[in-house]
Amino acid sequence: MPANGDSQHIPEDVWGAFRHSELWQSVDDDTLVDLIGACRLAEFEKGDFLFAEGEPADEFCVVVEGNVFASHSTPDGRTVIFAIGGPSDVVGMTGLGGADRCLDFVAGEPTRAAFVPVDAARTLMSRHNALALAYVEHLAESMAAILATTKAMSVSVASRLAHFVASLPRTHEAENEYTVTLPTNRVDLAAVLGTVPETLSRTFRSLARSGVLTAAGRTVRVIDAQRLAEFASDAE
Repeated sequence: MPANGDSQHIPEDVWGAFRHSELWQSVDDDTLVDLIGACRLAEFEKGDFLFAEGEPADEFCVVVEGNVFASHSTPDGRTVIFAIGGPSDVVGMTGLGGADRCLDFVAGEPTRAAFVPVDAARTLMSRHNALALAYVEHLAESMAAILATTKAMSVSVASRLAHFVASLPRTHEAENEYTVTLPTNRVDLAAVLGTVPETLSRTFRSLARSGVLTAAGRTVRVIDAQRLAEFASDAE
Protein backbone atom coordinates (compact mmCIF):
# COMPACT_ATOMS: atom_id res chain seq x y z
CA MET A 1 0.00 0.00 0.00
CA PRO A 2 1.22 3.55 -0.69
CA ALA A 3 2.18 5.82 2.20
CA ASN A 4 -0.38 8.43 1.13
CA GLY A 5 -2.81 8.99 4.00
CA ASP A 6 -5.75 9.10 1.59
CA SER A 7 -5.12 5.45 0.80
CA GLN A 8 -5.81 4.17 4.31
CA HIS A 9 -9.52 3.59 3.57
CA ILE A 10 -8.77 1.39 0.53
CA PRO A 11 -9.10 -2.37 1.23
CA GLU A 12 -5.79 -4.13 0.69
CA ASP A 13 -7.20 -6.57 -1.88
CA VAL A 14 -8.74 -3.72 -3.88
CA TRP A 15 -5.43 -1.85 -3.92
CA GLY A 16 -3.65 -5.03 -5.00
CA ALA A 17 -6.15 -5.64 -7.81
CA PHE A 18 -5.51 -2.17 -9.26
CA ARG A 19 -1.78 -2.06 -8.59
CA HIS A 20 -1.13 -5.47 -10.17
CA SER A 21 -3.26 -4.79 -13.23
CA GLU A 22 -1.22 -4.42 -16.41
CA LEU A 23 -3.39 -1.43 -17.33
CA TRP A 24 -2.15 0.67 -14.42
CA GLN A 25 1.54 -0.29 -14.39
CA SER A 26 2.70 3.14 -15.58
CA VAL A 27 0.34 5.06 -13.27
CA ASP A 28 1.79 6.54 -10.06
CA ASP A 29 0.31 5.69 -6.66
CA ASP A 30 -1.30 9.10 -6.08
CA THR A 31 -3.21 8.89 -9.38
CA LEU A 32 -4.28 5.34 -8.60
CA VAL A 33 -5.54 6.42 -5.16
CA ASP A 34 -7.67 9.09 -6.88
CA LEU A 35 -9.07 6.55 -9.32
CA ILE A 36 -9.93 4.01 -6.61
CA GLY A 37 -11.50 6.77 -4.56
CA ALA A 38 -14.21 7.14 -7.21
CA CYS A 39 -15.07 3.42 -7.12
CA ARG A 40 -17.93 1.46 -5.67
CA LEU A 41 -17.49 -2.17 -4.59
CA ALA A 42 -20.05 -4.85 -5.42
CA GLU A 43 -20.37 -8.62 -4.99
CA PHE A 44 -21.98 -11.09 -7.42
CA GLU A 45 -22.99 -14.73 -7.45
CA LYS A 46 -22.26 -17.01 -10.40
CA GLY A 47 -24.50 -16.06 -13.32
CA ASP A 48 -25.15 -12.50 -12.15
CA PHE A 49 -24.74 -9.74 -14.74
CA LEU A 50 -22.18 -7.05 -14.03
CA PHE A 51 -23.07 -5.34 -17.32
CA ALA A 52 -25.67 -6.25 -19.97
CA GLU A 53 -25.45 -5.92 -23.74
CA GLY A 54 -27.21 -2.76 -24.96
CA GLU A 55 -26.85 -0.87 -21.67
CA PRO A 56 -25.22 2.56 -21.56
CA ALA A 57 -21.55 2.07 -20.76
CA ASP A 58 -21.25 4.50 -17.86
CA GLU A 59 -18.90 2.35 -15.74
CA PHE A 60 -16.11 -0.18 -16.11
CA CYS A 61 -14.73 -2.43 -13.41
CA VAL A 62 -11.63 -4.09 -12.05
CA VAL A 63 -12.05 -7.69 -10.91
CA VAL A 64 -10.93 -8.06 -7.28
CA GLU A 65 -11.88 -11.70 -6.76
CA GLY A 66 -13.51 -14.33 -8.99
CA ASN A 67 -13.90 -14.11 -12.76
CA VAL A 68 -16.09 -12.42 -15.36
CA PHE A 69 -17.13 -13.70 -18.79
CA ALA A 70 -17.46 -11.30 -21.73
CA SER A 71 -20.12 -13.08 -23.78
CA HIS A 72 -22.82 -12.83 -26.43
CA SER A 73 -26.02 -14.87 -26.76
CA THR A 74 -26.81 -15.95 -30.32
CA PRO A 75 -30.37 -16.09 -31.77
CA ASP A 76 -30.33 -19.90 -31.53
CA GLY A 77 -29.68 -19.76 -27.78
CA ARG A 78 -25.95 -20.47 -27.71
CA THR A 79 -23.57 -18.41 -25.60
CA VAL A 80 -20.22 -17.44 -27.06
CA ILE A 81 -17.61 -16.33 -24.52
CA PHE A 82 -15.03 -13.97 -25.99
CA ALA A 83 -12.86 -13.47 -22.91
CA ILE A 84 -12.53 -14.34 -19.24
CA GLY A 85 -11.40 -11.62 -16.84
CA GLY A 86 -9.80 -12.68 -13.56
CA PRO A 87 -8.34 -10.78 -10.58
CA SER A 88 -6.74 -7.46 -11.61
CA ASP A 89 -8.29 -7.57 -15.09
CA VAL A 90 -10.24 -4.55 -16.34
CA VAL A 91 -13.59 -5.36 -17.97
CA GLY A 92 -16.17 -3.21 -19.75
CA MET A 93 -13.77 -0.36 -20.36
CA THR A 94 -14.63 0.11 -24.05
CA GLY A 95 -17.52 2.25 -22.83
CA LEU A 96 -15.20 5.25 -22.47
CA GLY A 97 -15.91 5.90 -26.14
CA GLY A 98 -19.58 6.60 -25.36
CA ALA A 99 -21.18 3.64 -27.18
CA ASP A 100 -23.61 1.19 -25.59
CA ARG A 101 -22.26 -2.20 -24.55
CA CYS A 102 -21.96 -4.81 -27.30
CA LEU A 103 -21.37 -7.76 -24.92
CA ASP A 104 -22.71 -9.15 -21.66
CA PHE A 105 -20.35 -9.35 -18.68
CA VAL A 106 -21.37 -12.18 -16.36
CA ALA A 107 -19.86 -13.55 -13.15
CA GLY A 108 -18.44 -17.01 -13.79
CA GLU A 109 -18.19 -17.69 -10.06
CA PRO A 110 -18.70 -15.65 -6.85
CA THR A 111 -17.04 -12.36 -7.73
CA ARG A 112 -16.10 -9.00 -6.19
CA ALA A 113 -15.41 -6.04 -8.43
CA ALA A 114 -14.59 -2.35 -8.11
CA PHE A 115 -16.67 -0.16 -10.44
CA VAL A 116 -15.24 3.09 -11.77
CA PRO A 117 -17.56 5.75 -13.24
CA VAL A 118 -16.60 6.64 -16.80
CA ASP A 119 -16.84 10.37 -16.04
CA ALA A 120 -14.33 10.02 -13.21
CA ALA A 121 -11.95 8.08 -15.46
CA ARG A 122 -12.24 10.70 -18.21
CA THR A 123 -11.47 13.48 -15.75
CA LEU A 124 -8.38 11.68 -14.49
CA MET A 125 -7.24 10.94 -18.04
CA SER A 126 -7.42 14.63 -18.89
CA ARG A 127 -5.00 15.29 -16.04
CA HIS A 128 -2.69 12.29 -16.32
CA ASN A 129 -1.23 11.38 -19.69
CA ALA A 130 -0.01 8.00 -18.41
CA LEU A 131 -3.57 6.97 -17.61
CA ALA A 132 -4.83 8.00 -21.06
CA LEU A 133 -1.97 6.12 -22.75
CA ALA A 134 -2.72 3.03 -20.66
CA TYR A 135 -6.33 3.13 -21.84
CA VAL A 136 -5.32 3.30 -25.51
CA GLU A 137 -2.97 0.35 -25.03
CA HIS A 138 -5.75 -1.59 -23.29
CA LEU A 139 -8.11 -0.98 -26.23
CA ALA A 140 -5.49 -2.16 -28.71
CA GLU A 141 -4.87 -5.34 -26.73
CA SER A 142 -8.61 -6.00 -26.38
CA MET A 143 -9.12 -5.61 -30.12
CA ALA A 144 -6.23 -7.97 -30.83
CA ALA A 145 -7.71 -10.55 -28.45
CA ILE A 146 -11.13 -10.38 -30.12
CA LEU A 147 -9.58 -10.75 -33.58
CA ALA A 148 -7.57 -13.75 -32.34
CA THR A 149 -10.75 -15.32 -30.95
CA THR A 150 -12.57 -14.78 -34.24
CA LYS A 151 -9.70 -16.26 -36.25
CA ALA A 152 -9.49 -19.27 -33.93
CA MET A 153 -13.08 -20.23 -34.76
CA SER A 154 -11.90 -21.23 -38.27
CA VAL A 155 -9.58 -23.98 -37.02
CA SER A 156 -10.18 -27.33 -35.30
CA VAL A 157 -11.35 -27.59 -31.69
CA ALA A 158 -8.09 -29.38 -30.88
CA SER A 159 -6.11 -26.37 -32.12
CA ARG A 160 -8.34 -23.95 -30.20
CA LEU A 161 -7.97 -25.97 -27.01
CA ALA A 162 -4.21 -26.30 -27.44
CA HIS A 163 -3.86 -22.56 -28.03
CA PHE A 164 -5.96 -21.80 -24.94
CA VAL A 165 -4.01 -24.20 -22.71
CA ALA A 166 -0.68 -22.88 -23.98
CA SER A 167 -1.71 -19.31 -23.09
CA LEU A 168 -2.40 -20.05 -19.40
CA PRO A 169 0.05 -19.38 -16.54
CA ARG A 170 2.29 -22.39 -16.00
CA THR A 171 3.42 -24.22 -12.86
CA HIS A 172 5.64 -27.25 -12.21
CA GLU A 173 7.59 -26.66 -15.39
CA ALA A 174 10.11 -29.26 -16.54
CA GLU A 175 11.69 -30.13 -19.87
CA ASN A 176 8.85 -30.24 -22.41
CA GLU A 177 6.25 -30.50 -19.60
CA TYR A 178 4.19 -28.13 -17.45
CA THR A 179 0.91 -27.85 -15.57
CA VAL A 180 -1.89 -25.27 -15.92
CA THR A 181 -5.18 -24.64 -14.15
CA LEU A 182 -8.26 -23.98 -16.25
CA PRO A 183 -9.97 -20.73 -15.16
CA THR A 184 -13.46 -22.20 -15.43
CA ASN A 185 -15.43 -25.44 -15.79
CA ARG A 186 -15.65 -27.36 -19.05
CA VAL A 187 -19.16 -26.21 -19.89
CA ASP A 188 -18.05 -22.58 -19.85
CA LEU A 189 -14.73 -23.45 -21.49
CA ALA A 190 -16.64 -24.99 -24.38
CA ALA A 191 -18.42 -21.66 -24.85
CA VAL A 192 -15.07 -19.87 -24.80
CA LEU A 193 -13.79 -22.15 -27.55
CA GLY A 194 -16.95 -21.91 -29.65
CA THR A 195 -17.96 -25.54 -29.28
CA VAL A 196 -20.17 -27.77 -27.11
CA PRO A 197 -19.15 -29.68 -23.95
CA GLU A 198 -19.43 -33.10 -25.61
CA THR A 199 -17.02 -32.11 -28.40
CA LEU A 200 -14.64 -30.56 -25.89
CA SER A 201 -14.60 -33.75 -23.81
CA ARG A 202 -13.84 -35.82 -26.92
CA THR A 203 -11.01 -33.42 -27.77
CA PHE A 204 -9.47 -33.75 -24.31
CA ARG A 205 -9.62 -37.54 -24.65
CA SER A 206 -8.08 -37.40 -28.13
CA LEU A 207 -5.17 -35.26 -26.97
CA ALA A 208 -4.69 -37.58 -24.00
CA ARG A 209 -4.57 -40.67 -26.27
CA SER A 210 -2.03 -38.83 -28.43
CA GLY A 211 0.23 -38.33 -25.43
CA VAL A 212 -0.07 -34.54 -25.48
CA LEU A 213 -1.75 -33.90 -22.13
CA THR A 214 -3.77 -35.34 -19.26
CA ALA A 215 -6.64 -33.60 -17.48
CA ALA A 216 -8.29 -34.02 -14.09
CA GLY A 217 -10.93 -31.45 -13.18
CA ARG A 218 -9.45 -28.02 -13.86
CA THR A 219 -5.84 -29.26 -13.72
CA VAL A 220 -4.19 -29.96 -17.06
CA ARG A 221 -0.75 -31.53 -17.24
CA VAL A 222 0.98 -30.98 -20.57
CA ILE A 223 3.31 -33.93 -21.13
CA ASP A 224 4.49 -33.01 -24.62
CA ALA A 225 4.74 -29.22 -24.87
CA GLN A 226 6.25 -29.35 -28.35
CA ARG A 227 3.32 -31.26 -29.82
CA LEU A 228 0.83 -29.01 -27.99
CA ALA A 229 2.56 -25.99 -29.56
CA GLU A 230 2.21 -27.61 -32.99
CA PHE A 231 -1.53 -28.01 -32.46
CA ALA A 232 -1.77 -24.43 -31.10
CA SER A 233 0.10 -22.89 -34.04
CA ASP A 234 -2.93 -23.31 -36.31
CA ALA A 235 -4.95 -20.96 -34.06
CA GLU A 236 -2.36 -18.18 -33.93
